[in-house]
Amino acid sequence: MKSASVGRYFDTISVHFGYPGLHDRRTIDDAFARDVVHRLLTYGVPAHQIELSTDTDGFNELTFIPMAYFELIREGASRFSNGSFHGYIYQSQKQVYEKT
Repeated sequence: MKSASVGRYFDTISVHFGYPGLHDRRTIDDAFARDVVHRLLTYGVPAHQIELSTDTDGFNELTFIPMAYFELIREGASRFSNGSFHGYIYQSQKQVYEKT
């Protein structure tokens, strides 16, 4: 496997966990984020060039209908939880903390 030469093309590799793109249960799991970072490091991307971001909306797992984080909290979702609330998945402060 040849080492990635990211610097010639990009300053950073940005990975966004949420919409658009994957917005299922995997995105709230810190193991998934660790795997993504590990793969990038294995491909030769320097750690200082990896940037992670998360979606601030929650999504209904069946319909993909979004709900803003503040609305989820207002409805009773916990700020520090497993990221699941009444059929919605979201990035709680716990998931964000674990990913960092």
